[in-house]
Amino acid sequence: MGVLWEIVQTGSSDDHKIRIYARRFYGKKNLVWILSCILAALLFGLATTPLWAATYYLDAENGDDSNPGTTELPWKTFNRAKTTYKGEGVKVTSGDTVLIRDGNYGSAWPSEVYQVNNTNWITYKADDGHSPEFTDIIISNPYIYDGYLIFDGLTVKKVYVGVKPGMKMYNLNHLRFKNLKIFNNGRTPPQTAVNSSGILVGNSTDVDINNCEIGGQDPSDNYSGFAIGIRLDTVTDVNIVDCNVYCCGKGLRSAAVHNGYVARNKFHKMTNDGLSLSGSHYDLIVEDCEFWDLKLYMPVLSEAPTETTFSEDGLVMNNPDAKWNTLGSGRIWADFVKLRVYSGNNVVIGDADIYLKDLMVASVDSNTQITLAKSPKLDPNGPAPSNVNYRFESHIHGDGLQCNVGSNFHNITFRRNKFYDLHHQAWWIQTYKKDANDVKICVGKNWLVENNLIYIKKDDPTYDDWGGACIYFTYIDGLTIRNNTFVGYMNIAGCKNVKMYGNIMSYFSPVSPSSTWLNCDYNIVNRGGGSALYGNHNIWFHYGGVYKQYRLESSFWGMFADANGGNFQLKEGSIAINHGDLNNASDRDVLGKYRNGLPDAGCYEYNGLNDPNEENPHQSKITPQQLK
Repeated sequence: MGVLWEIVQTGSSDDHKIRIYARRFYGKKNLVWILSCILAALLFGLATTPLWAATYYLDAENGDDSNPGTTELPWKTFNRAKTTYKGEGVKVTSGDTVLIRDGNYGSAWPSEVYQVNNTNWITYKADDGHSPEFTDIIISNPYIYDGYLIFDGLTVKKVYVGVKPGMKMYNLNHLRFKNLKIFNNGRTPPQTAVNSSGILVGNSTDVDINNCEIGGQDPSDNYSGFAIGIRLDTVTDVNIVDCNVYCCGKGLRSAAVHNGYVARNKFHKMTNDGLSLSGSHYDLIVEDCEFWDLKLYMPVLSEAPTETTFSEDGLVMNNPDAKWNTLGSGRIWADFVKLRVYSGNNVVIGDADIYLKDLMVASVDSNTQITLAKSPKLDPNGPAPSNVNYRFESHIHGDGLQCNVGSNFHNITFRRNKFYDLHHQAWWIQTYKKDANDVKICVGKNWLVENNLIYIKKDDPTYDDWGGACIYFTYIDGLTIRNNTFVGYMNIAGCKNVKMYGNIMSYFSPVSPSSTWLNCDYNIVNRGGGSALYGNHNIWFHYGGVYKQYRLESSFWGMFADANGGNFQLKEGSIAINHGDLNNASDRDVLGKYRNGLPDAGCYEYNGLNDPNEENPHQSKITPQQLK
């Protein structure tokens, strides 16, 4: 009988030598052929995967870079754990894992370049029970490389150093950000600086951001976080899920994304937009996210405004009871805060674009004196302003969602999201560009908007600026809006092939230029421009009277469980129950419950099912509809 040798490869992370063992057993014929197959398989494995996956350890407090990097003898610095390390000893390579223990490792990539093409994942992970800290982790390459980098469980704490990001990966593909905590310590103007981001990824493909917390070291300070929580700049195949972003300017700013998935994230305490889209976007889904507490910065004043005196030219304000420098903390008001005037003598009413100039340096003489960049005098030749009632506020307002003009937004889905406690516009979508004749044309195509809840609390002191949350759609070709609850002003302009089904809207008014409609059925509208709506008798309007023909319904607001308290789930007997079309309804509501029987209007299903296989009391199922 022939003898066949079974080849088994192993590896040691200590000396990185391959040891080949042999075990003897008996075969029959074709010994050469069998050995050739085994050799081919072995060579193929050598060519496509590492022979071993080593694990190394970092310990900033007890390690030494001359150690072998084992659990008993760990390395000390992050530089030692890079694949680009040029010293003696073993080196981290594709497929390896580096477990990092407690300590501060400073700036991970001070040179900010990582010109390496890896072929397998390299993981930098907090060791069990440890919370290692970094000042920043920044890679900015001149050309695109395959990084295959995983960052897991690390903490980045910024010191106050201007606009540098917490984590930045530029020109690097295959990235994973998992379970990270990234905290800023305040930010400087400009408030929307791109580089002042918690996570900034640009010119990259295959990116996952999962279960990360991004905000400020002082959660009570809305300005302790980054200008932008997460920034994407020309990214393909990206997932952002289960993240918590707060105390930042913008929550997520996305500039040119192809194939993006954003789900189950929380964005709150923002001072700018919750979600800002610019640049071309194709195949983007945003679902099950919450955006709330997006408000203007308005300092609580210690002075009586009408007691403030103005210089003859109107530029210098004085009040002995003011604490302007303390409120500004020397880093917030510069080029950021403006004066809004309610009343007074010889003064421009409104905001008048009056900005405080360079407050950090020269414009604050003391707590009691500031200098304006522009005089608020109504009559330049008249007396100094007097008896002025005013407030200070940010000149930047926060939209829940904003899409900027001039870019393509194709195949976009927003579903099961909540936007509430907002200031100014809730959604501001302007998807157009101008042709050679200066005519606006649609660059938004194929949008599905379903099961979203948008509302604003009317006790917000800044509510008077807009009179409600404005939901504004413009220049989208192929817009389906179904089963949403919009408590605010909802406008549509310049759109084509619009379909609206089963929505509840407190105010709806199509505006110029007019849109073209395919259908508009089963909507419930409190008030608005009814003559501009197209559809059949299932469009209902209400102007303050009584729905006498429907049980237990006394007003539009009465259909909700507690509208004043912000609970817009449906109340028993509401006309919105079973007010829908099986052929044009979403399969689940904003809570993820499956709709049953005749679907209910609005984003909540009154008797929704947790499982689509549960017995349906109406003996009917809703089939999920695809956007056509």
